[in-house]
Amino acid sequence: MRQTMHILVSILLWIVFGYYWYLVTHQSLSSGVVLAIKVLSLLVVLGIITTVLWIRHNERLARRDQRRSPRPSPPEILDHDHIGRRIAGPGLAALKHARVTEIDIDDQDVKSYDIQDEVD
Repeated sequence: MRQTMHILVSILLWIVFGYYWYLVTHQSLSSGVVLAIKVLSLLVVLGIITTVLWIRHNERLARRDQRRSPRPSPPEILDHDHIGRRIAGPGLAALKHARVTEIDIDDQDVKSYDIQDEVD
């Protein structure tokens, strides 16, 4: 969506730019026309300078943020579930490698995980 908006704004600005050049070229050269040419030329130069500076700024940010290795994963802790219930059972590594896991919630609102070795 952001790229689409940039393209639309760019097209609109080029249309405005072309319209003003059309107006300028169809008038006799008076002091107002010369001023308009100067203003339009200044706007083009400022646009190019701003674009080049913005690109250099982004390239500098990208170089500074370059990582040689990926960030380490945060430790995976399995002591509470997403709604706050306490969890009892084997470690997270064992649960990840289990073929079948049975989950039960008791009267004290404790969720327990049990690894089943065989399928019933």
